[in-house]
Amino acid sequence: MTDTPPAVPGSETLELWPGGYRYYRDSAHFPLGMDSVLLSSFVRLRRGQRAADLGTGCGYIPLMLLGRESSIYIDALEIVPAAAGVARMNIGLNGLESSVSVIEGDLREVRKYMKCGAYDLVVCNPPYYDPHSGAQSPDENMRTARSGGCTVADVCRAAAALLRNGGSFCLCWKPERMAELFAALSAARLEPKRMRLCHSRADHPAYLMLLDARKQANPGLKMLPPLVVRGKDGAYTREILEIYRRQAGSPAEQGEG
Repeated sequence: MTDTPPAVPGSETLELWPGGYRYYRDSAHFPLGMDSVLLSSFVRLRRGQRAADLGTGCGYIPLMLLGRESSIYIDALEIVPAAAGVARMNIGLNGLESSVSVIEGDLREVRKYMKCGAYDLVVCNPPYYDPHSGAQSPDENMRTARSGGCTVADVCRAAAALLRNGGSFCLCWKPERMAELFAALSAARLEPKRMRLCHSRADHPAYLMLLDARKQANPGLKMLPPLVVRGKDGAYTREILEIYRRQAGSPAEQGEG
């Protein structure tokens, strides 16, 4: 596929990593951010897993997960039709139609679209703030993508419904709202098992947390070493370059957050 998709006027294709899967860039509406890249690198993958990506946007996370483990199958749910359309184009651009199914729908009604208890892994880069709180985007698609009336409790309930017992739910979240997330996970019987805090620089407060929770698991949370994005000189750290599969220079055009 070489034509520019109608859902992304004036877009171009870029590589997720050198020589890797390509995607249609849509910086105006559904940009690829560092949060999704870090989350995709944090997820533990096993051969043959069945996974779900809740709020897939333009399908970036499925592409990154398949770039790490090609044997998994992913159902990708998206509420915004324009974003779902671009996700299908991104999947088609890379010939991955047999590995990813893009589904249009609201995660609060996930039982309508996906089989409950059938997934080994659920991944989500969720809206960080309550619906209608703070400044609202003038773009209707972005408003829907960033909230759509969805809360973190809704996200946790959806993940719990899809997972088999022992299955893993991986998401990113804001550290200052950690208590709210943990309460929602507990209510959904999802037990936090691994957590990593991300810092823009080593001496800066954490701006992002990566969390792996398990369905019906025993208590016991492992804190991983912090992930630092930039060194003292302002350059990206070696770990960030490795995550982006780059040896030198900056990780493409994605920003922090």
